[in-house]
Amino acid sequence: MLTTYKIAIRFLREHFAMFLSLAVLLWIAEIFISYAETSGSVVFVMWAIAAYYLHRATMFDEASVWKAPKNPVRPAAIGRFIMLSFLISVILVAGVIIVIFAQGFDEFVEKANAGTNASLIGILAIAIALNVLLLVLFGTALPAAAAADKFGLLTTLRRSRQTWQKTLSYLIFGPGLFWAIYVPLLLILNAQFHVLGAYFDLQGNLDVVQTAVGLPLKLMELFGTLLGVIALSRAYAHVASDDVKAVMVGELKPV
Repeated sequence: MLTTYKIAIRFLREHFAMFLSLAVLLWIAEIFISYAETSGSVVFVMWAIAAYYLHRATMFDEASVWKAPKNPVRPAAIGRFIMLSFLISVILVAGVIIVIFAQGFDEFVEKANAGTNASLIGILAIAIALNVLLLVLFGTALPAAAAADKFGLLTTLRRSRQTWQKTLSYLIFGPGLFWAIYVPLLLILNAQFHVLGAYFDLQGNLDVVQTAVGLPLKLMELFGTLLGVIALSRAYAHVASDDVKAVMVGELKPV
């Protein structure tokens, strides 16, 4: 149950410089996008890149953000990883939209505008359930893509039949437990201290306090992402190709 957290703590102990660098890059990107009012797709790409590096470091101990390793144990596959992440995200968003229209779009908008929390909480619960379902079915494709392994639809579904119970367990007791504790605490802190405010006020001036709070929040969000990466990588390790298993490190290395 605690293996995912043990791996995460070891990761932070050995690769904290990399982890901090990714958090700072995400923090700066979010500030820039908030100032420039550019597309949120930039944020998505940045998070996908961060997740890719976390996968490579977790599975193969490649801990450099700024330059590629001289002798990588597996070929680089960042483009494939980003495209796959985008596809899974599109399916998730499409699923939520379908649910909204199924229950009545006008009714949903009316409740949302009226501040009815029950409707929004219901949609959030559905989004979480869909996300878990997608990760159970297709989650092993993400570490496979990062490892430049096969991750086609039939291959992924075949792997999911073997790993879905492990994947579900790793997700629930890894990132699921973390987010279940972190999100309510964050909402309580926000209600008391408004920690989720904008980086810039209406006049375009930088809010120094809010900006300073942004970095520790990014560290926490990235830690939650790291737990998800480890959970999926642990499930993938059971079904990875032999040449990938041969170069995995740490607790992920098959016995």
